[in-house]
Amino acid sequence: MSELVPKLRFGGFVKPWYSRELGSVTSFKSGNTPSKSDDEFWNGDIPWISASSMYGVQFSDSNNKITTKALSVAKVAPKGSLLLLVRGSMLFNKIPVGIATRDLAFNQDVKSINLINQQSNLFLLLWFQSNSNRLLNMVTGTGIGAGKLDTDELQSLPYVFPEIQEQQKIADFLTSVDIKISQLTEKHRLLKEYKKGVMQQIFSQKIRFKDENGEAFPEWEVKRLGQLGSFLGGGTPSTENDFFWSGDIPWVSSSDLQDEKLFSINISRYINMSAIRNSATKIIPQNSLLIVSRVGIGKFAVCKQEICTSQDFTNFTPHDSDVIFMAYLLLNNRKKLLSLGQGTTIKGFTISDLSSLKLDIPSIQEQQKIAQYLQSIDAKIDAVNQQIEDTKLFKKGLLQQMFV
Repeated sequence: MSELVPKLRFGGFVKPWYSRELGSVTSFKSGNTPSKSDDEFWNGDIPWISASSMYGVQFSDSNNKITTKALSVAKVAPKGSLLLLVRGSMLFNKIPVGIATRDLAFNQDVKSINLINQQSNLFLLLWFQSNSNRLLNMVTGTGIGAGKLDTDELQSLPYVFPEIQEQQKIADFLTSVDIKISQLTEKHRLLKEYKKGVMQQIFSQKIRFKDENGEAFPEWEVKRLGQLGSFLGGGTPSTENDFFWSGDIPWVSSSDLQDEKLFSINISRYINMSAIRNSATKIIPQNSLLIVSRVGIGKFAVCKQEICTSQDFTNFTPHDSDVIFMAYLLLNNRKKLLSLGQGTTIKGFTISDLSSLKLDIPSIQEQQKIAQYLQSIDAKIDAVNQQIEDTKLFKKGLLQQMFV
């Protein structure tokens, strides 16, 4: 049997790593739920961790909290314990696992795991992260839409680890990468908050732009959206006719747009002119605003090319207005649009609803200034988001090479 050593290793460490069954070096503890019918158990200040609060790798808070009285029946994970989700729908996509940064309670869908030698669980957390793909393959269905990880299978996994000094070196280094990710994530959050605040100030006209000579632009005018452009709906060519889907004209549905991503359209399907002639879909001109008006209402995107959409869109082509400004304006009025939603099973709004929507509109010159400014903020947000993704990818590569 070959020696257990990682591909990437810090200098000075030469000893092979050890392999033990995970269950032989750790203790597993299940959580529970104090009675929801006892009001004296709930709305305290002790976090009660469930799947909905397992984001990130440090757990210290939850929307659900228990009282000190509930501690008589609750299961508590001491500070430093590793918490692993073992049942829930999230398991089909990711393995939520992290460290408790304070004493806290947890429910029956979560396991508390601690090394029995009372060493730090930080290396163990990183080991779980390095084995995320293996764990995902172990997830089975419960029959009620949730996934589960079997405790016996988990405890039989080979836990491969080095001497404590090497563990600490690896943990310190990868923790510094996690800190970088956390810092970037906070920067991303602050930029989004800043953008939200600036948009509110701009569209309430508390912030006004000036022209190149420092002069004020004309006052904004109240106009109906229908005065500013034209609308086109969409449709879906028959999916049973493969020929319709063999062209080069982009066609999108509401799932191809993302919330608050005005310049992101996932184009993966293409149709031909025959499909257009034999369905309700239409060619939407470039520099139009795609508006999801049912099934995911309230998503918008600026299209820079001719495109076709499904029947879930009511698309707007401005006559003289700046399309990017109009996108930000409608995004800022998203709550007003959502309030127009009608219907019992599929909520949506109509061309008539959109056409009669009253909006404050500045001059085209000020529209362009506003659009450029907000785009510059979005560019910074996207750049930070890319840094986050790059750093996560860097860490993933390290986990693959620094663990056996």
